[in-house]
Amino acid sequence: MPVYLPQINTNLIITQYPYKASSNYDNVKEDLETGMRWAYARRGAIGPGSDYSSLPLGRFVLNYPNITDAEVSTLLTFFRSMCGRYGAFRFLDPGGNLLQYSENFSVSYWNKVTATVGSAATDPFGGNLATTITGTSSNSGILALIGPSDGGLNGYVMNVSVWVRAHSPGQSVFVGFQDSNSLGYVGNVVPISTSWQRISATAVLWTNYYFNALLGGGYTWGTTSIDVYGFQCVPMKGEGTYVRTAGAVTGYHQYCRFDTDVFQRDCGGPDQNSLVLPVVEFNI
Repeated sequence: MPVYLPQINTNLIITQYPYKASSNYDNVKEDLETGMRWAYARRGAIGPGSDYSSLPLGRFVLNYPNITDAEVSTLLTFFRSMCGRYGAFRFLDPGGNLLQYSENFSVSYWNKVTATVGSAATDPFGGNLATTITGTSSNSGILALIGPSDGGLNGYVMNVSVWVRAHSPGQSVFVGFQDSNSLGYVGNVVPISTSWQRISATAVLWTNYYFNALLGGGYTWGTTSIDVYGFQCVPMKGEGTYVRTAGAVTGYHQYCRFDTDVFQRDCGGPDQNSLVLPVVEFNI
């Protein structure tokens, strides 16, 4: 079963603020005797002969300025299980997006269930990045894989959100989660208007199967048109700042480790602790 950095406390958070994230392209360089420098990016190098990802490596500073003794114990148990820097785990970035194509619904990644993708439409911010999607039956919908295809996220809290606009008043639509074994759906049926609104649903995942983000279904869409923009899934209870994706998941990092062998907490009193844990992604 995949190993993930745990969420802690009743809100199932991954980090508190201030939270830091940065990128590393893992550059290799060599200064030649001729005075020329040879350099190559092991990440982000796109072209013939490149075997590495087009995305940079992630670097994260997880900050816990105010956590309880029990929450410290949860993190310490996980840190020890990783033997500090030694062990590898998966990291879900709360500042990323676990969907691959957040705005391009015409690609095969999005499964269209009796729904037809139409032309571009004006998005909530005045651009032209929204899409009109028309249902062709009473149970129309679109859905797509969230993050890793091998699952293992039972007990993780997730939020899925999307901007929608109805073409006619009186419309409602389901937004939420579907597990890959079709054992259940969790989400909200939300009334939508002819003005843009961001709708969302939060759920604690209930199985180790992989999950889909779902808009429609449950006989909520019907044979009508809806404008859709900015689909996002994040590992926290709230929607978070929208992060556009265009073919890759920005919130899922498969090979990570702690960047320290020292677990040092500062204790200000009973159940008053602060802690910083650096996490880095690495190449394999």
